Amino acid sequence: MVVGYAPGNGVDIVARLPGEAMRSALGQVPVVENRHGVSAIIGARTVARAPADGYNLLMAAAGEISATPPCSRAR
Repeated sequence: MVVGYAPGNGVDIVARLPGEAMRSALGQVPVVENRHGVSAIIGARTVARAPADGYNLLMAAAGEISATPPCSRAR
């Protein structure tokens, strides 16, 4: 799980909450990786460029992701 914000941020805390439920449901320990910067674009790029294997999840605030121009997301 990639979090587009620094550790301890509100989105980071919310991302870590379902960890135990995910562990029991999936049988694996979820790993939270903080890739903060540029209004969560660094984290979004990390997930977008990752292999489509079903093991990557982005946690970010919808407002910042939806308000970022598409041209800066594609780079």
